[in-house]
Amino acid sequence: MRVKWLLGIVATAVACTTLSVVQAQQPSTLRANVSSITAGDYPAARAIVNIDATGGLDTKSLTAANFTATVGGKSSPILSADLASSQNAPLDVLLLMDVSGSMAGEPIKQTKDAAKGLVQQLAPNDRVAVMSFADSVKLVQDFTTERGQVDAAIDGLAAKGNTALYDATAAAAFKAATSGSSRRAIILLSDGAQDGVKVKTTRDQALAAATNAGVSFFAIGEGKDIDRAYLAQLATASKGRYLEAPKLTDLSGLFATIGQLLTSQFIVTFDASAAASGIDTPITITLDAGGTKATAQATFKPGAAFAAPPITVALAGITAGESLSEPRVVTAVPDATQWLTRVAFYVDGVNVYETAKPPYTFTFDPHAFGAASHTLKAGVIAGTQTFESPAVSFTSTVAAPAPKAASSGSSLPILPIAGGVVLLIVLGLVATVVMRLRNSAGSIKIVGPAADQRITPWVARHRSVESPSGDDVVDEPVEVVEEVGEPMGVLISRGGPMLGSEFVVGGKPVIIGSAARCAVRINDPTLGAEEARIWVRDQHLMVHKVSRLSDVAADGESGGWTILEAGDTLDIGEHRFEFRLWTEPLPPVEVAPAGPVPNVLRDPNAPRPIGPRPATAPASASNLGVIWPQEGPQQLPAPSEESPDLSAQAS
Repeated sequence: MRVKWLLGIVATAVACTTLSVVQAQQPSTLRANVSSITAGDYPAARAIVNIDATGGLDTKSLTAANFTATVGGKSSPILSADLASSQNAPLDVLLLMDVSGSMAGEPIKQTKDAAKGLVQQLAPNDRVAVMSFADSVKLVQDFTTERGQVDAAIDGLAAKGNTALYDATAAAAFKAATSGSSRRAIILLSDGAQDGVKVKTTRDQALAAATNAGVSFFAIGEGKDIDRAYLAQLATASKGRYLEAPKLTDLSGLFATIGQLLTSQFIVTFDASAAASGIDTPITITLDAGGTKATAQATFKPGAAFAAPPITVALAGITAGESLSEPRVVTAVPDATQWLTRVAFYVDGVNVYETAKPPYTFTFDPHAFGAASHTLKAGVIAGTQTFESPAVSFTSTVAAPAPKAASSGSSLPILPIAGGVVLLIVLGLVATVVMRLRNSAGSIKIVGPAADQRITPWVARHRSVESPSGDDVVDEPVEVVEEVGEPMGVLISRGGPMLGSEFVVGGKPVIIGSAARCAVRINDPTLGAEEARIWVRDQHLMVHKVSRLSDVAADGESGGWTILEAGDTLDIGEHRFEFRLWTEPLPPVEVAPAGPVPNVLRDPNAPRPIGPRPATAPASASNLGVIWPQEGPQQLPAPSEESPDLSAQAS
């Protein structure tokens, strides 16, 4: 007997251990979706994030460090992330219950128990409303925090009639949209499809009403006759969830799952200053819980009121009417820097310099802009808005080079001539020694490569010149300017005589240099014809320096590779270029014949390789609209104590 008792204890221990091991081996899963985004005090926007975790993941103790966000594809700071129930943000839940005849008996009893169990999961300040639908749609209980009233409304539900599923969807969306809470949800239970009633709202109209209301539908299907496709589409379109109960006993667990989702919501506040007013901007929020990640996507369309306060900008270091002959440091002084992202300086209407670091200074060099009349202004960028300073008019002068002093007498430079003669003598002696050594070393020969293997850089671009015969003249072919292929970026001159000029670059390697054939031609005789090969790959600018024999002989420079990111600069001689990615379609680039580069700094109307493209706002999304389209634009009446029949009044 004692042996059997011991064996029973051992078997129980082994079973418990096995169960714990199996549970520990279950992988953790994490899902997230954004149910709504609302604008706060600029630049903050608040996203309500639903989090569904399994495998023992603790999500209720997450902090802002567990979240990241992007706005319009650009990284955005997370300002805060808190459990919604801890932020005194009440939740409004609308229970939409199917009470058609097929729900009579045990189905409606199980549904009532499951619904009341969910209500008990909610926080005391969360509100609940109850609507029912069969032949018509009725508001049984308006939003309230009184749990006794909610339980009484649920207990009073009786099953009878047909299924007005589409009317119920639209009416519930309309009712929930009038809620003043930032957290809202509709829990729909149905055991059948649209059946037995005159259609006032079509399937598409019901789905549109749910989508435009901005309220998540958590749809539960129970029974064999459910319209699974409609309920799943409804949940997806409204950013909710679709759950199915194969058995009546599953209802309590499904309602409890939804209650867990709603009580685990987070309010994630992020910087939305990059979102443009009146335009749907894509938002991505990523959650990392213990190495398990989930990503939620949504759109945010800020209104006109979501904008930075006006910023006044002044220029210090220059006054109107001045004449500058030396470089002058000019400072932009905004009266507020809280929302500022960068400052741009414009000379004659051309953006010549940008900075994001205070103090916001720019050095105007008269030698770079030439002797002429100019205007200078600064623009402060805050989010998607730009605030400009008044333009300051001034002139710049460039002093003529001092004439060289005339030499007195006609004596020859004896020392340089003597040095040259000595150098020639030394070179002659060295050459004689080398030739004698080569003649004496019979087994050692210096042999160059075969003629067909002697190639030089850019051999495909060299011109073939034939010797003239008689009076014939060699016609040199015209060199064709390179093509950049698909435009992917732009080089902007930030220093040197071409300040402000722009050049398109793409995925095809091209040359930057002084030759006329170069796609990025720098009209500077001090530079080589081919300084480097450049192209864009994986959002980086690839730079392959072309070596010249004079460079190798002078300082050992032998070329090499450089990889630039957007915002980095590239120095070519006295010229500095900033690399930027181009994220919008570019217009066709017209190739001008070789010649002087237009001075766009002094002529704002001169053609530029790249110009600004106006952003076109997409058509605004339709509002919720009429939930009974065939009956005219009528509004649902305010609920009364008698629980009016909404569909009957609407018709």
